[in-house]
Amino acid sequence: MKLNLQKIDGQKKIRNKDQVILFFYYLYKEDKCNNYNEFLITEDLINNFNNDIEDEVIVNKLYNYIKDNYDEFKELLNEFSEEPWKYANPVIWENNYNNEYFIKNLILSHRFEVYIDNLFKKNGVDIGLYYGRNGQYTGESEAGIEIKRDMRSLETGNMYFEYMERHYNYGEWVNSGILKDDNTRYFLIGDINEFYIIPKVRLCEILEKLMNKEYVKGARLVEARRGTSKGFIISKSEIERVSLSLEDLINDLKD
Repeated sequence: MKLNLQKIDGQKKIRNKDQVILFFYYLYKEDKCNNYNEFLITEDLINNFNNDIEDEVIVNKLYNYIKDNYDEFKELLNEFSEEPWKYANPVIWENNYNNEYFIKNLILSHRFEVYIDNLFKKNGVDIGLYYGRNGQYTGESEAGIEIKRDMRSLETGNMYFEYMERHYNYGEWVNSGILKDDNTRYFLIGDINEFYIIPKVRLCEILEKLMNKEYVKGARLVEARRGTSKGFIISKSEIERVSLSLEDLINDLKD
């Protein structure tokens, strides 16, 4: 059995095997949570792991611990390799340790991104997901696809697209969402079982018409009740009409 322990960079994608090693390192150190579904990859865990693997005594003890539990280790690694979107965890940075709601949604969003990333890779396209302290929160990628898990929109039948935001309800508005100045060309929204791919240019066209008080079927401007977001909602039936198929997007990216 070869572990090939290496320092882990939380600012980059963490390999499947390294995530499993981190879990068993956590079990070895803490000896409490043995349920992978409750396991979190925190900034502190990564820092402690990186420090400990420089200690030969700890490395040998960790090796023996994994060796003693090798069947469980191998089973989790195999499951991880077959369906990584069911097991992949994002890094929880120190400033978010106490926000359980945020952590739960971050994990679900991250796994949706991993699912989409694998879907593209199976079709010969690497979209280059962004990782790290800032990149993991946006769902952005080198290919210009912004991935957003949005179960609520699928349930209500209306999708919300933001174009301006502010931190407080009395602050200055800044461009965001579809008006954000970045490399985004497509928005991929939904969940594993149902998602839609909408070109940014089409969303901007809809926004422009609404701002000019033109009629757009199934769409209207709205402002979030808390006063920190401006956008428009549009019916799912209209989104289906302008949405690209996965095949269409893959062909666009390959051109």
